[in-house]
Formats: sequence, C-alpha cells, structure tokens
Amino acid sequence: MRRPLGACVALACVLAACGGDDDAADATVPTLPPTTTIVAPVATDRCEDAPDPADYPADEVPTAVRPCEIPDEVVRTVVHEGTGDPAEVGEGVVYHATLIRSEDGELIDSSWTDDLPNNLTSVGTGAEIPGLDESLVGVHAGDVLRVDVPADQAFGDNPPADVPSIRAGDALTFVIEVLAVVPSIAPEDAPLDVKVEPSTDATEVTTEDLIVGDGKVVEEGDTVVAAVLIARGDNEVVLVNSWHQQTPLVIPLDRALMGGPEPATLPGVFEGIQGARVGGRRVITMPPSEAWGDGGQPALGLPPDTDVIVVADILAAY
Repeated sequence: MRRPLGACVALACVLAACGGDDDAADATVPTLPPTTTIVAPVATDRCEDAPDPADYPADEVPTAVRPCEIPDEVVRTVVHEGTGDPAEVGEGVVYHATLIRSEDGELIDSSWTDDLPNNLTSVGTGAEIPGLDESLVGVHAGDVLRVDVPADQAFGDNPPADVPSIRAGDALTFVIEVLAVVPSIAPEDAPLDVKVEPSTDATEVTTEDLIVGDGKVVEEGDTVVAAVLIARGDNEVVLVNSWHQQTPLVIPLDRALMGGPEPATLPGVFEGIQGARVGGRRVITMPPSEAWGDGGQPALGLPPDTDVIVVADILAAY
C-alpha cells in the first residue's frame, strides 16, 4: 500500500556511497574534481566596441576581447541567446567565465582552465561584485555574454588580496557562458505528501516518474542539480531533505568518478536518474547493494542492508 513519506530529519547529504562517522549536519555540496582539463584561450590585447559573434563559435571556449573604451556603467552584451526561463533574483546560476582586465586585456582567471564552473547560488542578492551580480539576473541557460564592469561596480580601490593581478581601480570584463539556471527551493515545497510503496527486498533499481518534465533529458556525463528526499525503504522515514536545507545537490553522472574508493554518486542514483527530464520528479528505489550496502549510513540513521528510496526533483542538468 502506498503511503506518504514519514517525518523528516534536517540533515544535508551528498549522494555519495561513502560511510564513516562524519557529522552529516555539517556536510555540504562538494567541489567536484575535474574530469578533463580545458585550457582557455589567452586573452587578446585587441579590442572591440561590441563582441563579434565570430569570436564565440558554438561548442568552443570563447575568446575574451576587451572593450575599446572602458564604460562608466555596467554594459551587458548578449552574443548568443539561450533558452528556458530567465534567472530571477534569488535563483542559482551555474556558469563558466573568463575574466580579463578591461584596460589591456590581461587574463586574470578562467573557470575553463580546470573545467570547474562557477556556482552562484543566489543571484541579485549581493553574493558577487555588484556589476556581475546584477548582470546575471535575467540570463538563460545557454546564454553567451560579455559583461564590462567599471571599477566602481567591481572592487574599486580595494582589490582582493588573493588575486594580485587585479589592481586598485581596475575595470573588469567577463566573458560568460551560462550552463544552467537553478530554481530556488523552500522548506514548504518539500513533497512529503508523495505516496510511494515501501521497499524491503529490492533486487534492482526501479524508477517511477511522478511528474514528467519538459526540459533536457538527463544523460550519462551530465551534471545534475536536484532537490531530493532520501528515505529508508522499510519505514519510509525521510533521512535527507534538501528543501529543508534550501540547498539542492550537485550530482555528477561521470563514470570516471564512479570507480574511486568513494564514488561521487550512489550507484542507484547514477543509474536511476538517467532518462529523467529537467522539471520532472522521479522516485528511485534501490537495494542496499546500489546504495550504502551492508554498512548502512549511521550518520543519517540508515541501518545496514536497508533499501533506499530517493524522490528527486530535477532542477537543472548540464
């Protein structure tokens, strides 16, 4: 008989198949190791008043070209338009960026160099320098844009001490590719009333789509951003609730990351989340062998050899 998921425990968790006695309440979404190394092009010292689309071919790291005149206000130029809903204030944006000095085009930093995109969890709320923060409000997944930021909307006369290549009074230029826009989540939106079948003797991973999304189909190799409930299969008590934490999980579906001593993703989630669509809600039921195995996960209150049920809202995939 189907029944609602049980009472929730306010814990954060990464869907990794590792055990241990670490305090789960202190767990956070990890920075994932790079799987490839992509070297960003050296920023050119030439200038252009407006970005030339020829510098931004599809599926290539864009060339960072400085403006010919440093603007006295933030200038955001969309070179290629993406799709989907625009990022609203408070939502998350995952993006690659190359940063150069506007005056001479000197390369300062680029997330493409190690293939680790930036993850701004709440745009328009002051989490970034003002000129960049305001420019990410309204972007779409797939947007490629240049943002020219005058010094007074960047670091002004107080550059960060850990980035010596940024000098006092520097205007900055960002070349950005938006990978994903991540909707915000709130505790009251947790689907605790979802009715699912208990599971005590699962032998394989099974899935059920409660909501079929209309976005990208999740595939192996993607990185998925999802809000999840993780419950014991036997009594359906919720052990993890990302809505309560208001922090979705970053789930890599990279097979290269699955072969280590601590796989980046539970095998059952790695298998079960593929084929879901962004915007959808999927229930994944898995036997212990595809979850935490015969050791269980004591930090979460999961006994040994216990089936696991995951309810996942797919917020983004890239």
